[in-house]
Amino acid sequence: MQFRLAITAAATILALQAPGATAQVFGNIYFFGDSLTDGGAFGGLGPLPPGARFTVDNAPNHADYLAAALGLQSVATNSANPATSQSGNNFAQGGARSEEVGNAGPGGLEIRDLPTQISDHLARTGGRADGNAVYFVWSGGNDIPAAAATPATAQATAAASATALAMQLGLLKARGANLIIAPNLPAFGNTPAAFYAVIDALPASDATKAALRSATGSILRNGPTLEAASQQARVNQALQMLASSLTGQTSGPIFEATLGQLTTGYATARSALNTLSQYYNLTADGALMASGANVIRADTQTLFAEVLANPAAFGLSNVTGSACPAGVSSLICTSADVNGSERYLFADDRHPSPATHRILGEYFASFLNAARFAEVVTAAPQGVVQGARQALDARYRTLDGAMRPAGAVDVYASVTGGEDHAGPASADPKGLVTAGIGYQLNATTMLGLAFTTGKTESELSSVGQAESRSHQLTATYNLRQGPLWVDADAFFGQSDIDTRRTVHLGPLTRTETGSTSASQAGARVQGGYWVTLGPVRTGPMAGLRYDKVEVKALVENGSNSTTQHFGEQTVKSQVGTLGWTLTAPLGRFTPYAALSYNHAFNDDRRWVEAGLVNTRGEYRMQTAQRDRNWTEWQLGTSANLAKAMDGYLHVQGSSGREGGHALGVTLGLSGRF
Repeated sequence: MQFRLAITAAATILALQAPGATAQVFGNIYFFGDSLTDGGAFGGLGPLPPGARFTVDNAPNHADYLAAALGLQSVATNSANPATSQSGNNFAQGGARSEEVGNAGPGGLEIRDLPTQISDHLARTGGRADGNAVYFVWSGGNDIPAAAATPATAQATAAASATALAMQLGLLKARGANLIIAPNLPAFGNTPAAFYAVIDALPASDATKAALRSATGSILRNGPTLEAASQQARVNQALQMLASSLTGQTSGPIFEATLGQLTTGYATARSALNTLSQYYNLTADGALMASGANVIRADTQTLFAEVLANPAAFGLSNVTGSACPAGVSSLICTSADVNGSERYLFADDRHPSPATHRILGEYFASFLNAARFAEVVTAAPQGVVQGARQALDARYRTLDGAMRPAGAVDVYASVTGGEDHAGPASADPKGLVTAGIGYQLNATTMLGLAFTTGKTESELSSVGQAESRSHQLTATYNLRQGPLWVDADAFFGQSDIDTRRTVHLGPLTRTETGSTSASQAGARVQGGYWVTLGPVRTGPMAGLRYDKVEVKALVENGSNSTTQHFGEQTVKSQVGTLGWTLTAPLGRFTPYAALSYNHAFNDDRRWVEAGLVNTRGEYRMQTAQRDRNWTEWQLGTSANLAKAMDGYLHVQGSSGREGGHALGVTLGLSGRF
């Protein structure tokens, strides 16, 4: 019952998954590979229902979850099976190899190996790959057992398969594919199939082997195996049962000798399969880098090792056996065949369970958030720049009434807070403090320096957060000459940034942490002309500003399957402003308001480089295109508190950018002597 409820929950999660979860908008996604990714290539043949997948109840697999994260669907297509869609996007087929071998699948249909799958796709597109699509290629799961069947040539066969995989990715790249997800292989020796390989090597009839697989499979799948000790104990129990079945004894020299041989045979088979999987991965790594393709090399090898080390964290309870009874393929297995009290890693002897497929799908989707997370990191120091400017805007408005006598000195201090949700990631100043000094050079001109320090937090829901501790020095220039006013400033600053990136893996929410630093620099000039209408002054204003934020490379802590590194980032912004201002004295108070239209001249998409710490190579993704036009407004007042002291309150916001808003408040004091 518990297992059936889990299947229903998985389908519900998939249906409710929000589309568009990545910054880069992809027009489509195409899947290639074997039974791990097969979305129903043989569906409709014989007793198989449409969409028959290699997992319990033909439940959604990782391809369905990954497609849903992009607001898309995985639709099986097989040119040899008219029961599938001939315009689908999932070309993967159970039994497929990385190179052409010519074998048959369900219904006697020829299995279309990876090269044929890609040829089928290109034949439909006029020979061109879709540069605005994600290409997902996961192949090699059938190459490993095929290579292991002939130990003398196993490594050569695996190397040829890995090279063939890289050649197909190179072909996709040459035809126009811009982003490919190509996971490595998990250790095949850790699947139940490795145990059954010991039985398959016995000099016994097929019927006897089937009976032995059934008996040992029942032991492997019965009960929780939550840590290494219980996993080994369960395997030992199955080996003892196997030795007893072969000898008719439960103790004694013959039994012990047979048990020793079986234990050694299993250890040898497991080690050989794991070594071969690793060799395949390493060979593919080198060949993929040489291909020049832009590849996300997802690390399922480490992910599966993490699951084995702590199944409960991933919502699993049994990792030694399979949900389906031994000998029952996951292609036809249903929840009625499953021990409902357990949550399994494997559906059958080698295929993931529905719960594992959800973990895999969310794992793969997490890498498509690289560009979004990069914007979280850069938003933190950008928030400091915006907060410091707001504090200076509030200060400048206190100068609009009248300049000080030549030689006068002004000192001021303010605190700024607020929220900025007008970009890909929020950037909220958390109590930025600005202190400054101004020197009245002559009757019209003031020069000064300001120092801003404090913390800014940036966040993007479900992706991650960044916190910057920043220090920024700004040189200021203010001109008040009759109705003409000009304010200008230039700044340089440094930020230390701590990051927290969120990855969802089924029921597990993992946080990857890291630290980096950034520098920010820029300048602006703005001015206007006052028109006096009685006590009211109003008039046009215009401005131009330039910012540059450089964030150093970020390497996250640890070596998890989800741990990544991100390359250096440079964000440049050039913004022009046209607006209107209004002010009028009211006793001790001088309220003001301003409304402006802003245009960004160069806020284009930029490329972000990222990679996994455990796999070779990097991949590149583009950030989202930001709106180039938006409005900003200011409301505030200065107040004469004493003969040489003023207070000021300034509220500033924006709207019309990325459908969000920004709102900030500055409260300050200034004195002169």
